[in-house]
Amino acid sequence: MKLSGSHNAFLMPKSFSKTLIAALSIIILSLSGTYAGGTAARTARNPVTLHLWSLPNRWGRDITEKVNYALIERFKELHPDILLTGSKLIVIPNSSSFDIGQLLAIAGGTAPDVMYINFRKSESFITQGFLYPLDDYIKEWEQKEKIKIDDVVQPQIRPVVKRYGHYWFLPFNNLVMVLMYRKDHFKEAGLDMNAPPNTWDELYEYAKKLTVSRQGRYGLGFIGTNGRSAWQFMTFLRSAGGEVITQDKKGDWHAVYNTPEVAAALKFYQKLLIGKWYYEGREHLGVSYVGLDMYDRWKDGQLSMITDYLSDTVLATVDPDVVGLARVPEGPEGSISEINASMLGINATVKNKATRDAAWEYIKYMASDEAKKVRTTVMVENGYAKIVNPKYLRKFGYERYLWQVVPGWEKTLEEALAHGKPEPYGKNCDLVYRYMSPAIESAVMSEDTDIKKLLDDAVKLTEEKMLGYIPEKIERKRNTVTWVVVIIVALIMGFFASKIIDGIVKVTFKTEDTKRNRKKISYYFLPVLMLAPAVGLIIIWQYYPLFRGLFMGFEEYNLVLPNKFVGLANFRDVIFSKLFWESMLHTFEYSFWFVGLGFILPIIFALMVDEIKVGQFFFRTVFYLPAVITGLMVILLWKQLYDPSEAGLLNKLCLALHFISKPKRWLDDPKLAMLCVVIPSIWARIGSASLIYQAGLKTIPTDMYEAAEIDGCNILRKLRYITIPYLKPLIIINFVGTFIGSMHSFDRVMAMTGGGPANATKVLGLNIWENAYMYLKFGYATSMAWIMGSLLIGFTFYQLRVLKQADFRRAE
Repeated sequence: MKLSGSHNAFLMPKSFSKTLIAALSIIILSLSGTYAGGTAARTARNPVTLHLWSLPNRWGRDITEKVNYALIERFKELHPDILLTGSKLIVIPNSSSFDIGQLLAIAGGTAPDVMYINFRKSESFITQGFLYPLDDYIKEWEQKEKIKIDDVVQPQIRPVVKRYGHYWFLPFNNLVMVLMYRKDHFKEAGLDMNAPPNTWDELYEYAKKLTVSRQGRYGLGFIGTNGRSAWQFMTFLRSAGGEVITQDKKGDWHAVYNTPEVAAALKFYQKLLIGKWYYEGREHLGVSYVGLDMYDRWKDGQLSMITDYLSDTVLATVDPDVVGLARVPEGPEGSISEINASMLGINATVKNKATRDAAWEYIKYMASDEAKKVRTTVMVENGYAKIVNPKYLRKFGYERYLWQVVPGWEKTLEEALAHGKPEPYGKNCDLVYRYMSPAIESAVMSEDTDIKKLLDDAVKLTEEKMLGYIPEKIERKRNTVTWVVVIIVALIMGFFASKIIDGIVKVTFKTEDTKRNRKKISYYFLPVLMLAPAVGLIIIWQYYPLFRGLFMGFEEYNLVLPNKFVGLANFRDVIFSKLFWESMLHTFEYSFWFVGLGFILPIIFALMVDEIKVGQFFFRTVFYLPAVITGLMVILLWKQLYDPSEAGLLNKLCLALHFISKPKRWLDDPKLAMLCVVIPSIWARIGSASLIYQAGLKTIPTDMYEAAEIDGCNILRKLRYITIPYLKPLIIINFVGTFIGSMHSFDRVMAMTGGGPANATKVLGLNIWENAYMYLKFGYATSMAWIMGSLLIGFTFYQLRVLKQADFRRAE
């Protein structure tokens, strides 16, 4: 069709139209392209999607974010046919959050295609079937690019990477433990900033001077409880010539951390934490801070020295003008650091070969010189050349920046790597710190502790529980006892369950009103319709997991590999676990304090407010306000109050009133830790918990009190004969509910102490959670949960009986 001249006048020139269309096409492609930390047009029509654990933020200001973003962008340039996606993993406070988040993702079927692995958990990832072997990929890589895998992997790391005849992962960043110290603190304490401590004795003397240089400051800092005490202790253990776990000629692993060398290291560690020393006539205990917030205190300048990992690419993410680096101080066997590595592997659940190939390309890239060049370039361009390994500055043409690097840092790294030993990586070694830590934490509670006995007991427990060495005779005896216990528990649960069901049936089908309306469908329809959504949710989220868990208790439940029926083995291991019974005892201790304070105090408060004639609204508001604060804020607030230094508010108050003679480590004292955990919960709930009693008091007729006063009754008699009888059903219901709730509550314990010190606050709920989601022992955790449930079902039955007999009325 030919356009008329008048129409042609409104048409754009042909060349301009093409230019505009091309520009619009580019914009549309840019906007429609997948954004993975940035925008990039894909050249491939059918890109392979590769799911990573996370993707960096394009607009991140942190240098780490900038480096990671540049790495991803360079990978996308090299592999435009691979589409990267990412997700955020669940973060658990005060724990190895990334490890746990990744395990939870595996359990939920949303794990990334590329897995991150550390030494300690590597064996579990292999035996659980989480990883795909890399042998074929590595062989092809060696042939195609004329390299040797041994040139890529550090000698000490090779036994970790290759096991059972296969390569399982590839390290892309080597890590080594070093001593980090604050130069400004050294200067303030009169110490040479360029002469860090070289020996254990020097470390102790330096720490003393740094501790007294300013109130609230500690010479050393350790991460402390929640299974990390052993990890921090590894530096001293290795430098003393000790080992944690070794492999014999048959290939069997054995725990060996009860040697004299380890005992000597623990004695020195004890000295650092609780050793008595004097300054200006005052007694001090220890030169070290121990706590889950150690890194926060380090950042805030409250700690002068810590031990932490140093990367072989980026020497530190701290300002070298403020923080110095040194090899860990020499022990009896020299300076021996722990070596670790950031490693990547392919998720075994990935069935698509193209996705596996893409995962390998990403892993290979991250371990390549190309990735190291990108890191170095970004660091230099952003003014961070002074913390880049000089080896890479020279390798990638940035020699002119070598003068910025602090002299000695490169040598520190090389010596630490050369003399270092890998973190434990043998059979079930993700559990090794769990069994070591209680002995270490117990040793630092008193200088009179029998260290050798603690270590012997811990090694014996490790051999049995972690490595599975149980004599056949003892195993047969335990099996018999387990059968007896399980039968008794089943009978108890069956008895109470039948009583509960019978009571429900009687109430539902045998009332006179129900009999009269049994044939009327309309009588049932509306209530059933209204209850259906709630009942459905309860069935899905409560009863289905409950009954599914019953079968899990008899299985060795695996997330990837087929499940294996093990009979009563899980119940046997639970019954003969010392930690299980200790955590059960701690649970009752927690319940005692929680019920004793959290149940009685709200009643007393409600009675007091009801009796006060003036200012009721004010007192209700003041006591209820803590309930408005979030749980996280309550925890942070009270952790500040429990600060173990002289600067801690609670210590300041107690010292001023002469209640204590020296600062108290509130959360590190096994005798006080549980009470210290309970108090914040009570403080936060006392106001809200009293509201129901205040409402209950309004239902009591005032003429009864008036009649009692006429008869000469005092306050105590009115309380005994009027108030308590009227509130009795409410008190019983709340008592049982509070007790049951306290038995499976563990969130505050996890956040405040992580179960420490020395498992002194490890309640059963926390024990179950750790076994299920940190160690993937789902069958074992389920068995513990069923035993706990059998103990609580009797209380549930009693609570239902009270509810059935209760008479609920509206207050007049």
